[in-house]
Amino acid sequence: KDEFISMAAHELKAPITGLIGYLELLREELTAEEKIKFAEDFNVLTLLIDNLNKLINDLLDVSRIEQGRFKIEVKDTNIPLVVEEVIKSLQPLINEKGLVLNFNPGENIPSVKTDPDRIRQIVTNLISNAVKYTLKGNIDVAVSQKDKFVQIEVKDSGIGIPAEELPNLFTKFHRVKDKQTIEVRGTGLGLWITKQIVERLGGKIGVESIYGTGSKFVFTLPLAV
Repeated sequence: KDEFISMAAHELKAPITGLIGYLELLREELTAEEKIKFAEDFNVLTLLIDNLNKLINDLLDVSRIEQGRFKIEVKDTNIPLVVEEVIKSLQPLINEKGLVLNFNPGENIPSVKTDPDRIRQIVTNLISNAVKYTLKGNIDVAVSQKDKFVQIEVKDSGIGIPAEELPNLFTKFHRVKDKQTIEVRGTGLGLWITKQIVERLGGKIGVESIYGTGSKFVFTLPLAV
C-alpha cells in the first residue's frame, strides 16, 4: 500500500502542475470583461485544484515519512508570527462559513529553534479542521509558554468527537464516521501526518473533546533542541 501511495502521488503531481499552468495561461488570454464574467468559475476550478494538490502532498508526505525521507530544517522561529500568517491565509475560508476566529499570540514568547514551514503545515491542518467541523460559533487559537515548551492551542465550538473515536484519531486513514461528518471530504491522513511532524520536532500533541460541544487540539514544542 505504501509503495502504491508513493507511486500514485508522484504520477499525479505532473498533470496537476500542468493544470495549474494551463489555467493561468487561459486567465491571461481573457479580456477584462471576460475575467469578471468567469471569475466565479475560475475560483471554483482553483479551489478544486488546490484540494487535489493538498491530497497529493499528503500522500507524498506519508511516503516520505514512511521511508525516512521527511526533511526538517531547523532555524530560529517566531511562533506567534507563523500562526498569525496561517490565520490570515485561511481568513477567507473562515469568513465564508461565518465563523469568528480569536487569536491570542501570548506575551514575550521566546524564539524557538524549529522548522517554520512544518509549524505552518501543522497549524494550517488544525485550523482547517476546526473550520471544516464547525458549523457556527468561534475558533480560538492561542500561543503560550509552559515551562520549557511553547504551547499552541486550537479550540473550536464544532461538532466534537465521540469518545470511542479519540484513541484512534491520530492513526493513518482513520476518519470519524457519523451523520454529521459523512459529507466532509478527507483521507484520514492529516492528523496522522500532523502527529508525525510534531514528534519529529520534539513535541507532543493531544486532543480533548466532548461530542456535540467542540474540540481542543494542543501541541507543544521544546524551546531548545
